[in-house]
Amino acid sequence: MLRPFFPLILLLFAAFPTYSQRAKLILATYTYADNNRLANIQPLADHLATQLDRPVQTRSYPTVRAFLADLKAGKVDVALINTFGYLLLATERNNPMETLAAMEVAPTTRDNYKTMLVAHPSVAVTDARQLREKAKAYRFLFAAEGSTSGNLVPRMYLNSIGIADPEGAFKNVGYGGNHAATLAQVVDGRADLGAFGSEEYHKLLARDPAAKDKIKILWLSDEITLGPLLVRQGLPAALREKLRTVLLNLHETRPEAFNAVKAGWSEAKGAVRYRAVDDSYYDNFRNLMGKQAGLIAILDRFAR
Repeated sequence: MLRPFFPLILLLFAAFPTYSQRAKLILATYTYADNNRLANIQPLADHLATQLDRPVQTRSYPTVRAFLADLKAGKVDVALINTFGYLLLATERNNPMETLAAMEVAPTTRDNYKTMLVAHPSVAVTDARQLREKAKAYRFLFAAEGSTSGNLVPRMYLNSIGIADPEGAFKNVGYGGNHAATLAQVVDGRADLGAFGSEEYHKLLARDPAAKDKIKILWLSDEITLGPLLVRQGLPAALREKLRTVLLNLHETRPEAFNAVKAGWSEAKGAVRYRAVDDSYYDNFRNLMGKQAGLIAILDRFAR
């Protein structure tokens, strides 16, 4: 007797798909040092799954470059990326990602996210501008290729003082691998100069106050704009807007998820909430050193 109603039941299930049948979202980021940051973004993924009523899978890429490749290919729906990576992506004509939100730092916060350029005490330079004439005598270390504070910003600064091509100007140029390792090599004298996120310097002094005499600071940047959270433009507009709403309220509705994301990025330590942003939010950063042409040349170098 029930057989005639069976097709109707199937039609009802098809019309109202269950949670597991909804399209899965890919939430991704990139690895820094030995932290793939998956644990940091999992609470956010769990919250998004509930709020957006669909499965959310996390993914971490070994490098910013590998991350960008899949973003360009449309293989990621929601992305947490650094400022350097975003600026590289924004140079693409067919960038499939939309800038949705970025963590906002409290106005009273100082020394949250800056670049520091330091020298070993043996270096006969007291001001970074003196490097224009003396660079050829010294070994220079950036932190990592995909780093904003440890590669992009110091290159922008060097360009602003007349060193547009560090590889050609210094005795040799390399990467320390991460911020801490770069600072350590300058302290040990294995490198003459190094550029990295200033947080590492403060961590070192907290462990060893005497380290203040083992390096000299040549330059400290202004605050660096935090990288954005991106969403794939191909997702339905209503879904993207719901995602934005969830993010803007995250610090209140799921503070543990917000704090977990913060903990994965040292530069986000002073963040208090997400704010809605678009690409123009990064214009001030693009003009940080006053030479847009220099920034374009740097981005072009690493976009290849």
